[in-house]
Amino acid sequence: MALKIDRLQEIDRPTVLVPGNSESVEELAEACRQWPSARVLHGNGVQIDGISFFGLGGAVPVTPFGSWSYDFSEQQAAHLLANCPTEGVLVTHSPPAALWMRHPRKNFWGAPPCVKPSIEEICSLSFVATFTRAQEKTR
Repeated sequence: MALKIDRLQEIDRPTVLVPGNSESVEELAEACRQWPSARVLHGNGVQIDGISFFGLGGAVPVTPFGSWSYDFSEQQAAHLLANCPTEGVLVTHSPPAALWMRHPRKNFWGAPPCVKPSIEEICSLSFVATFTRAQEKTR
């Protein structure tokens, strides 16, 4: 991950990141420590140019990938989303509910119902793709 983050550090504009399911929030924050414009979010938010950004990293629901995966139950995700603002941008690693995901061992839908109320009732949101090191782990 450090090599990829080193390349991104050239970005001098505020950059919002959330952990994927292959790194913890602590690992991502440490990797971004020398990147002044990076904002690592997970269960918290930041204001950038008057726009609220809120992050939920990791995989929701728990994946079939094994113990290395940074996963959260629906209950944990609901707790992390409790302070999501009423307007802004929600940055997630997990895709929205009803988006089909494929995996060799199991096919499953995107984020569970606990995330849906945050999207439909709590936040007026846009989804932003996230950067992870998942490809490094699968190679």
